[in-house]
Amino acid sequence: NEWTINFNLRGEFEMDNNLLFTEIVRMFEDKVIRAWQNGLVSTMLTNATAYTTSVLDDTFVIPDNGLAVIAGQSVIEGMFFTPDTVVMNPSDIFSAMFTQDIDGKPTIKPYMTIDMQGNVRINGLRVFSSYVIPAGTALIGEAGVYKEWHTSFILRFGTYNDQFIKNEKSAIGEVFSLLRIANNEKPAWMALNLATVKAALLKP
Repeated sequence: NEWTINFNLRGEFEMDNNLLFTEIVRMFEDKVIRAWQNGLVSTMLTNATAYTTSVLDDTFVIPDNGLAVIAGQSVIEGMFFTPDTVVMNPSDIFSAMFTQDIDGKPTIKPYMTIDMQGNVRINGLRVFSSYVIPAGTALIGEAGVYKEWHTSFILRFGTYNDQFIKNEKSAIGEVFSLLRIANNEKPAWMALNLATVKAALLKP
């Protein structure tokens, strides 16, 4: 895939505001990098399999997002993969971490921890936050089954149409990326509809 973003600027701006111009180019690079990384997550989400059933169905009185992720983890491990990563919308992470009992006391969840580096983990799975993942969805899987190659950030300047006459030019930022996964390893990643999974986990 090719991730490309462009913007226009006037020639005088670069000459008169060199430090500010440099900072804008840095921000532009960040925007391109984010587009590339978000594209990778979107592709992984598209490739992921859907949750059907697990050994944890019909077993929890109050299933939450963390338990839904663990249910997905159990299915993936049952197919002889080793899930180590979960990507969730920030709203779903917070609602999983901070809950109360009927008396208003914070509930302690042994399967949700924060390690020494401040990383949130659900039953050992490293949790990553991304707005690319829709609220109500979790992407879980084994990171090592994906291989990714990419170029460094490429920045080019040029003019088109009447930009030269108007003393304007365009900047194009690019990253070329190749994301690969074998078809027989796609089941190592699963997309969970959290509401659907929690309903399946609920004890009758």
